[in-house]
Amino acid sequence: MNDRPNIESIVVQAERKVAYESPDHQTPWGTRLDNSRNLRFNEKIMSLYASQGRRTVKVLDMGCSGGGFVRSLLDDGCFALGLEGSDYSFKHKRAEWRTIPEHLFTCDITRDFNIQRTDASAPCLVQFDVITAWEVIEHVAEADLPALINNVRKHLLPEGLWIMSVSSEDDWVDGVNLHQTVKPADWWIAFFRERGLHH
Repeated sequence: MNDRPNIESIVVQAERKVAYESPDHQTPWGTRLDNSRNLRFNEKIMSLYASQGRRTVKVLDMGCSGGGFVRSLLDDGCFALGLEGSDYSFKHKRAEWRTIPEHLFTCDITRDFNIQRTDASAPCLVQFDVITAWEVIEHVAEADLPALINNVRKHLLPEGLWIMSVSSEDDWVDGVNLHQTVKPADWWIAFFRERGLHH
């Protein structure tokens, strides 16, 4: 089977298509404004996998907001998909939701979901070399973190990388704290290490 999935064959089956209970959906802030890219990160990822002789790097961006990072990865030749818990950008066709809608999906990442390709004899799970979560993990309630980790494990190749940034401060917008799990860095490191994930 070709290592690079045909985008027309990709489906996201989600227990919940939108994170309706999330403060980020109820008070859309990041998804309404953000469309960030990080070209230096792209260069590092491409260099890492090129040194391993890889031609196609598959990346899943969780909490993709406007989809700018996904767009930049596609421009660099990666196979990339983005998941966003709020449907604000989807409904308003904001940012890259206008330009690459087939690569962006709404999905509650704290509920069970499967990204599948349907161009084989039977649907099969898509696994990624890299899963990113930029300024996302602190937006998830502590009780929902194990489900999120299960979704990452399911979609990450055995030698894959889960790369994230985490804020350890509150983020108040219109009287709502968008950061649901506010912990210091050592708490996060211990939390992931206890679950077999190492930084």
